[in-house]
Amino acid sequence: MGRNSVTRWWVGVAASTVTLMLAAGDGGAQAATVDPQCTGGGPVAVVTADACQKAVDLFQFVAPQLAATIAGGNAVSGEHSTLRGLGHFSIGLRANAIESTLPRVDQHTPAVTGAVRSDYGVDKQWIAAPVFDAAIGLFRGVPFAGTHALGLDALVNVAYVPSVDEGDFSIDVPEGSLKLGFGGRLGLLGETFMTPGISVTWMQRDLPTVNVVGRVSGDELDVRDV
Repeated sequence: MGRNSVTRWWVGVAASTVTLMLAAGDGGAQAATVDPQCTGGGPVAVVTADACQKAVDLFQFVAPQLAATIAGGNAVSGEHSTLRGLGHFSIGLRANAIESTLPRVDQHTPAVTGAVRSDYGVDKQWIAAPVFDAAIGLFRGVPFAGTHALGLDALVNVAYVPSVDEGDFSIDVPEGSLKLGFGGRLGLLGETFMTPGISVTWMQRDLPTVNVVGRVSGDELDVRDV
């Protein structure tokens, strides 16, 4: 292993219920917005509007939880200054984990009279993404006030994005679970006994293509190839 390798667990807690369908309900319910993808003229659009909006809301509820398993935590665990130039490197293996909440989509059959508001219970499910990190020193920086400034590291990140199948709900990764990320770290000030380590990190991660599927009464609410 490299100079510093720290396993870090990130835990998120979500609410126990989720409201899908932000459309106007019956009676005097307050109007809200239906996604433009789910609106249109004709009877077919009315029949499919509720299923369409529920599928969009389903993805928007789940996507941030998936993102946290990929991008959570420091790009290099335990490191806040750049490395000491060429010949120095750091590698580490960690896992980002969240206690996610997955909607119980089998509780409501989509309406065929337009989009309506529905309240869903949720099931808690742990989702973890193992992450491999590597940092390679490129330039130590220039001497400054007893330390070094403007050092530069190259960063590499490999994440394993899991699939999830909970019966009535699934997240599939059709193009593979391993995703690469590349970036760099600019050290504004190197850490010493008298000075803090200050750096700026940029990381470009290859996000996965996912399918989110909810099953209810023999039908499916699908968001595919996102």
